[in-house]
Amino acid sequence: MDTAFLTLRHIEVFRAIMQTGSVTEAAALLNTSQPTVSRELARMEYVCGMRLFERGKGRLQATQEAGTLFGEVQRAYHGMERVRQAVEEIRLHRGVQVSVICQPGLAQSLLPHVCKAFLDNGSDAGIRITPQDQPLLGEWLAAQQFDLGVMESGVAVAGVEHSVIFEGQQVCVLPPGHALARRKVIKPADLAGQPFIRLADGDPQRISIDAAFAAAGVSYRPILQTHSSAAACAMVAQGLGVTVVNPLMAWLAQGQGLVIRRFAPAIPYAVLLALPRYRPPSAAVSAFADAVRRSGKQLAKALAAALKPSFTMDRYEP
Repeated sequence: MDTAFLTLRHIEVFRAIMQTGSVTEAAALLNTSQPTVSRELARMEYVCGMRLFERGKGRLQATQEAGTLFGEVQRAYHGMERVRQAVEEIRLHRGVQVSVICQPGLAQSLLPHVCKAFLDNGSDAGIRITPQDQPLLGEWLAAQQFDLGVMESGVAVAGVEHSVIFEGQQVCVLPPGHALARRKVIKPADLAGQPFIRLADGDPQRISIDAAFAAAGVSYRPILQTHSSAAACAMVAQGLGVTVVNPLMAWLAQGQGLVIRRFAPAIPYAVLLALPRYRPPSAAVSAFADAVRRSGKQLAKALAAALKPSFTMDRYEP
């Protein structure tokens, strides 16, 4: 094996086959011939010293090694796409851009308020927001590919400086008219037997919530599972069950008439601002970071006041 002879053409062909699943369709995608694609694939497998696809019934089945390699290829292509976008923006004189990467939920809950504060302050810079989950979020930040990141606490990223911009605690979300709405604070025992909408396996919030129920010796009755806190709130709004989510996402669901109550024991929730250590911020990036800090403090203060001792979202006005 001599990967020094691995060429960009090999990678381009490999990516096209992974995307289409066949040599014929890959050739059409690359505007070349089927024999050319087959030849380049064979050369790539020879150079890499491993089989990337199993052949059969007119289709190609990617091996485990191909799947691992494809993840790296996709990250490389993402970087190339950012270069192409930068060239286009420079060519068309689109001005300063602030590139932000964040977890998907924060793109819905916190960042719209940050962007409004930033633009209302008179900035004419463009904003590009890229929602992404871990581990890619951390990897791209560590690679200094973004001006700044906004993420939930719990994951340290090398080469990045973190600061807390929002602190709160998880809340219980109930459908309108629910019997538990009379209570000021909801405990795990109150939710025993209740249909419960939970987050996905491995989600840090899900882990903390499960630990609180386990410590209380109580089991909830899971009926739905989703990776999104916003989706969990939407399910509650349909009367399908109850849930426990972060306060920012509960705040986002204010227009759905949901009932929000404190949850005890308290499960802390924090949001971090992440600035790449080796990518000096421009004036626009510094101004955007300031808007993130201000918005985080304002929301934390408003939510803390609204949760004394309890509140429904139709009573809360930011």
